[in-house]
Amino acid sequence: MASSLSKWRSLCWHERLLFIGAWIVLLSSKLVWRMVPLRWVWKLAGSSRSLHPPPSGEVERMRQAIDRASARVPGTTCLTRAFAAAILLRCAGRPHRLLIGVRKTDEGGFSAHAWVLSEGEIVTGNLPDLGSYIPLPLGAPIPPLRETSR
Repeated sequence: MASSLSKWRSLCWHERLLFIGAWIVLLSSKLVWRMVPLRWVWKLAGSSRSLHPPPSGEVERMRQAIDRASARVPGTTCLTRAFAAAILLRCAGRPHRLLIGVRKTDEGGFSAHAWVLSEGEIVTGNLPDLGSYIPLPLGAPIPPLRETSR
């Protein structure tokens, strides 16, 4: 406990605010993903553009805040971390893109992973085999299904 308190005290006010923001988003993200339609979540967190460059080290501080908060919120996943990163980046007016990708597994199934990019840098979700995931075209218009004749 004393170690956690001393770590908290060593953070500057900006890092404390980032931690609190990440913690709140991580706690609420499970509810958001279950209760809110995907198209609304995607409009909120999917991607954004910015005209001004981020201050030096800002993205790294956000990454650290998400990592710290994830350690204190049970059941966090790559999706909840990516959602938290997207929300923090959007609130800070930073460009970002939340990606969800899939890949085939050796057993014949598939696995999915979520990550966030900001100005070409991976904010959350970096994996050694990230290139093996194929990003889904989320946020793109979905064409209507054609009826097939039987």
